[in-house]
Amino acid sequence: MPLSAEGEFALVKQYLEAALMQSVRPGGSHSGDLDLYALLVDATAQQRDEAALRKYAPLAEETATRIDHKLYTAIAHRAWGVAHCLAGEYADAEARLNLALEIFQELDARWQIGRTLFELGALARAQGNAAAARDYFSRALSAFEDMHAMPDAARTRKALEQVVASPTIALPHDPNALTPREIEVLRLAQAGLSDAKIAEKLVISRRTVNTHLSSIYSKLGVNSRSAATRYALDHKLI
Repeated sequence: MPLSAEGEFALVKQYLEAALMQSVRPGGSHSGDLDLYALLVDATAQQRDEAALRKYAPLAEETATRIDHKLYTAIAHRAWGVAHCLAGEYADAEARLNLALEIFQELDARWQIGRTLFELGALARAQGNAAAARDYFSRALSAFEDMHAMPDAARTRKALEQVVASPTIALPHDPNALTPREIEVLRLAQAGLSDAKIAEKLVISRRTVNTHLSSIYSKLGVNSRSAATRYALDHKLI
């Protein structure tokens, strides 16, 4: 019986983890680990394995940064973006994915651009922003079709069809539904405080800050911190 896509990614991940273990030298350094880490975080991103992503993305990023390998650095950024998206840390996910996209565009890595656009579409869909999801998926599909990357095109077409068929994922924009705490978080974000600083000031966890920001984005119909603060200022919410 043929394996599912999830089964194939799981096998790839197992193979790469075994190869990585074999590459470890007695002194603790790694031979050939740069390629292995890049392939491994890509496989775990496709598998949507948050725990594995959080294990390997830091290693992939550190290894790529150490030798200034731009392509693999961008792959690590994208892996982090997927991990943050899976955890509901949408602001961090957006920042990482946009960093990856910027590097891939600089390198003119068309396939990687398409894959990153797909992840931005998945992020927009997770946030309930159907319009942005359609835009990102459409751009990714166009890129894949131009390259005749048929498996990626098929996967993206399916995601796009799901968004088109389920427009109800776009949540109603109701700025009046912002809670007092969300308004407080938004005010601090507008003042330029990082997620960590907001968490420290409000004595809450950073994950809770991300949850509040995600809720704010959904209620305002935006997908970034800057757009949320601009909307809030324009509508005198803060």
